[in-house]
Amino acid sequence: MRLFYGLTFSEEDKIALARVSGSIDPYITKGRAVREENYHLTLSFIGEVERKHLEVLCSILDGIDPPALTLRMKHLGLFASRKHTTLYLRVEPDERLAVFQRKLEQELVVRGLIAKGGKYKPHITLFRQTVIPIVPMIEPIEISPTSVALFHSHRENNLLTYTVVCEKELGIDG
Repeated sequence: MRLFYGLTFSEEDKIALARVSGSIDPYITKGRAVREENYHLTLSFIGEVERKHLEVLCSILDGIDPPALTLRMKHLGLFASRKHTTLYLRVEPDERLAVFQRKLEQELVVRGLIAKGGKYKPHITLFRQTVIPIVPMIEPIEISPTSVALFHSHRENNLLTYTVVCEKELGIDG
């Protein structure tokens, strides 16, 4: 199973992300938009894992206290590789998110589920395999994730699908 931890969003926030994606669409000359139901913010990519590790991976969520977060985004970015380019919303620096992400990766390292954490660049992917001659400006957007989840990344009816395996609600601000 191909697994990763990520933040989930409310339907209202997914609609707001879809609006941003729609506003960018006219600038895209080639690429595939991420489906609205797949919007998430990756916290830690785990990779291929045997089913026997699911209980431990879900227990990690039980043992953490995820903070309430408000993510602010006001710029687009590109991850370019030889194969393709990914267009994403860049999440503005947030200390609570950074601390939470590091704690989660430390748990994975301690349990031997990943070798070590990498440099973390929080983002929300909007388009894959993208050709975009001009990266437009966007209106700033704020969203508040609802939970942290362990996702199973797989193909269903030939569509990339992220299925929640287990999740925990984020804390409440106030």
